[in-house]
Amino acid sequence: MDCYILDGTALLFRSFFSIGHVETRDGTPANGVFGALQSLIKFLDSQMPRHVAIAFDVAPTTFRNEIFPEYKANRGDPPDELIPQFDLMREMADALRFPSYGIQGYEADDIMVTLALRMKEAGYRVLMSTGDKDIAQVVDDEILLFDMKTEEIQGPAEVEEKMGVKPSQILELLALRGDSVDNIPGVKGIGGKTALTILQAGLTVQEIAADPSLLDSVDLRGKATVIRKLQEGRADYELSKELARTRTDVPLEVKDNLSYGGPDESSFQFVQRLGFHALVAKLKAIVARYGADDA
Repeated sequence: MDCYILDGTALLFRSFFSIGHVETRDGTPANGVFGALQSLIKFLDSQMPRHVAIAFDVAPTTFRNEIFPEYKANRGDPPDELIPQFDLMREMADALRFPSYGIQGYEADDIMVTLALRMKEAGYRVLMSTGDKDIAQVVDDEILLFDMKTEEIQGPAEVEEKMGVKPSQILELLALRGDSVDNIPGVKGIGGKTALTILQAGLTVQEIAADPSLLDSVDLRGKATVIRKLQEGRADYELSKELARTRTDVPLEVKDNLSYGGPDESSFQFVQRLGFHALVAKLKAIVARYGADDA
C-alpha cells in the first residue's frame, strides 16, 4: 500500500510565485493558498490516498543555523503578501483533515524523511512530494519521489539520471560542490563537474584522503590541485555534509500509520470562508467518493 508525504511549505511557495494576486473575502492575500488548494484537490481526486501526511517548516531558523548561522541567509525575508498565508496553509491542511507535522528546530524535509523511514519499516511504499533536491538522498526501491503536478514517480534510476549520481551519493555531492540555494559552502575550488567526476569513479573524500593515488586512474585535470583543495577544505566538507544531511530522528509521533479518510463537509466551510466558491463542488465530489469507498 502507498503512503504519500507532502511538503506543504514547498507547495505554498511554488503556488505563491506561480499565481497572480488572489484575496480572501476579508482582503487577506491568498494566491499561494488558493494554488495549493487547487493542487491538493487535484491530488486527492487522482490518487485517493488512504495514508498521507503533510509537513511544514514552522520557523525561519533550525538547528542548522546554530551550526552555521549563514545557512540560507542568502534568501532574505519572505514577501509581505506571503507571510499571512503560512497560517492559512496550516489551517487548510487541518480543514482537509490531513495528518500534519511541523516541529520547531527542524525543516519539513527532516520531518518527511523521518516519516518516510517509519512508514517504510511498517511495510508501505512511500511517495514523497517536495521541491527540494536534498531529499533524494534517501530514495530507494520503497521510498520514491512523486511530482504532484505531473504525477511522475522517480526511483533510484531516475534520480541518478537527473543528478548524475546514485541517491546514496547525493549527500557527498552536496558536501563537495556546495549548494548556492541553501548557502551551503562546499569545498572551495571544487565545482560540480569535478565533484561528479570523483563520485562517478566510485570514490569518496575519506578514501582519497587516506590514499590520494586513487585519483591516478580518474580522468581529472590538475589532480594535485584537487587533492590539495580537498585537504585544505576538509572542515568545510564536514560542515557542508552535516548541513545537507536530512535528519531521520525527528521526535514525532506517527498515529495509525498516517491513516486518512479524506476531507469531510467541514472543509466546505473553510473554502467558502475564504471565498473560493468554485472549488467547493470539486471538494464535495471527493467527499462523496471517499464516503462511497467506506460504505
